[in-house]
Amino acid sequence: MNPKKITVLAVEEDISIYFKQEIERIFQHMFEVDYRSSDMETPLPIIDTDLVLYTDPLIFNQLAHLINVNAPVLMMRRTITRDALRQIKKLPSRRRVLVANLNEYMANEMTALILQLGVTHLRLYPFYPGATAPEHYDCIVTPTRYPFLPEQDKLVVETGNRVYDISLILDILSLLQVEHERSEEIMYSYMSQVPKRLARHRIRLGEPVACWSISGRYCWTKSVPASSSATTPTGSNWSTKKPKNCSTKPRTA
Repeated sequence: MNPKKITVLAVEEDISIYFKQEIERIFQHMFEVDYRSSDMETPLPIIDTDLVLYTDPLIFNQLAHLINVNAPVLMMRRTITRDALRQIKKLPSRRRVLVANLNEYMANEMTALILQLGVTHLRLYPFYPGATAPEHYDCIVTPTRYPFLPEQDKLVVETGNRVYDISLILDILSLLQVEHERSEEIMYSYMSQVPKRLARHRIRLGEPVACWSISGRYCWTKSVPASSSATTPTGSNWSTKKPKNCSTKPRTA
């Protein structure tokens, strides 16, 4: 059987290659991966793929005309590495921090992500090409030292490219119908590499919990032990069926 195919859409070829390599690494070369980027001179139409992943709405608007196949399309949900989060958390309280990225959407997304990861002791200002930096600031958080950054006599924290959020990995496994045991193996491995976001809803320890992906696949754990802070099901209690005694309904994307 031929491997299923994933196509990545991103702003630059270097970034596309990075995400392509990440997919190959995470999924152990299970899928065939190609890419298109907005800096390509003549990007080819996408006529044969099983899933399209794009980085942000601006890129999708620029490259959507290339998609000539009936395949699911997902925006990448991304996070930062544990090491990058540690660097940000070490910054002294009440510092004014520019959060830089390639466009307004990505800068706002990164700012929201930092807050979701529990960093509340800093004053964050999204910054992108064309934006005006505040008169006084103490630090810049950025994936890399972009040419559009202000004069860099301030501390610069380089986070590197963001990595895939665990929820996106779950959706890919579900949409491309990866068999159960292989899915568990991949999820266990990847969960140790990325930080957890703050839970949106409080979970009562010991009660049944149902988690789901955008594609509607249920992952089930009978309870969350009192010693656990995880909001993602683990272990042999995983299931693709909704349990009878759980009335929780999937959220809509």
